[in-house]
Amino acid sequence: MPRFRLFTCLPALGLIAALSLSACHPGTVFMENEDEGPTIEIKEHPQPAQAYQLTMVIENAPGPFGMVEGSAQYDVENRHACGERNPASGTVSRMTHMPDLHWKPVDATTYTTTVYPDLLVNEDYYGNGVCRWKLMGASALLRATGAETETRFLPALDVEYILAEKTVTLYFWEAGYPRRRMENYPDFGEPSPDKFGENIRDQLFTITLTAKEVQP
Repeated sequence: MPRFRLFTCLPALGLIAALSLSACHPGTVFMENEDEGPTIEIKEHPQPAQAYQLTMVIENAPGPFGMVEGSAQYDVENRHACGERNPASGTVSRMTHMPDLHWKPVDATTYTTTVYPDLLVNEDYYGNGVCRWKLMGASALLRATGAETETRFLPALDVEYILAEKTVTLYFWEAGYPRRRMENYPDFGEPSPDKFGENIRDQLFTITLTAKEVQP
């Protein structure tokens, strides 16, 4: 079973700032120093009751993507009530788990994956009450070949968009492919071509994410 130590990595989520979660590597299980803090064992439901298929379609990209990875993010939504409080600072560490999402290729430009809102089991970790896990969103991480110096293209869907079965299209500047001058550059895309200068609006490609509820 997955284990993690409490760690603070991300700001509060919103659709694009969100799932900056991929700014951390997909599949991350956040860890503190191994010698500090409690270790939490996270249990997964063997048969989740909710499932959403996510479809990702890439259009007009300047080249192929040799790396297509992803992750979902789950936070404990009532950590202030159920978590372990630091006696010195009075703060409660964020409780976050980011399991991998495996984007399966349908063709050269289309991928699918499945995310489960009720994947994690709610439990009382510290004797302060049951900690409730909440899906925060899902994302993909794409690189031209997979080299760590290349741009990370990071399209994401917030949980509200997933549950509402919405579609989101994000625009990316092709000059960032395969990399910009800054190594490992994170590109989250923009929700409209109007966010780019008029002189480069004909140099954009899109990544569209769609959510649809399916039987688990």
